[in-house]
Amino acid sequence: MTAEGGEKRLYVKRVLSFIAGAAVVAGAFMVWFHRSETTLKDILAEDGYLELVPPSEFHGPGTLNTVEAFEDGSIRLLPTCEIDQALLSARRRESRTHDQEFEERLSGSFDVKAELAQKLQAASSNGLNLGAIKSITVRLENTKILTMSDEALFSLRNDLLVNNCAAAVSINLGAGGLVCQSQSVLQTDMIYEVVLEEQVSVEQKMQILRDVSGALELDLAREGSNRIQGKSLFYGVKLNRHGVFKPGPDAIPVECPIAQ
Repeated sequence: MTAEGGEKRLYVKRVLSFIAGAAVVAGAFMVWFHRSETTLKDILAEDGYLELVPPSEFHGPGTLNTVEAFEDGSIRLLPTCEIDQALLSARRRESRTHDQEFEERLSGSFDVKAELAQKLQAASSNGLNLGAIKSITVRLENTKILTMSDEALFSLRNDLLVNNCAAAVSINLGAGGLVCQSQSVLQTDMIYEVVLEEQVSVEQKMQILRDVSGALELDLAREGSNRIQGKSLFYGVKLNRHGVFKPGPDAIPVECPIAQ
């Protein structure tokens, strides 16, 4: 091999190494950029879950709820019927998040200050100074999925729609409400961290933290802590698509919301 040929090969190897390195850096940047632009609600929707506002210990699989849908795609569920927990527990199935990629996308911390701004102002008793808050982040821990089969759902629905429950459903439907049955929920521990500006006084800090915890409908981890948390909350929900409707010859089936 001539010296000139060796130099050409070395040059080609260096160019290829540079291209490979650049591709790795570009890929890492795209992952970071996508993550920085992605909200938890987006991640839930990608896996078919609606964001439940506020996260709650209620509305698990099998429960009948009247749905309040918001323009941003999140929902609020209002319990329609009282249900014996034994009936639910016997039919529910529990698992870890079924998709490793989905689990990885839920890991880490998410900045939620902008998403919570309107809610924080509405919940504040004295007009919350958002400028005093540097950031509010949330992370999810101990996440798992509770679900129920179609057969179990419809069997349970038939058992429930009698007497007072049937009357409550009929009243909600008559008022134009939408009654749906939860089929799958994402259960998780939610830990919020609130970082404040350095010049904030102790009194201001405590008021801000009380306002934030009130808006989230969660508790401070302990007095003086910047951490707000809720344990075993239902945060994402998939509703059975077939809504509850009044039976009869003129019955009109209704569809419940799904994640877009």
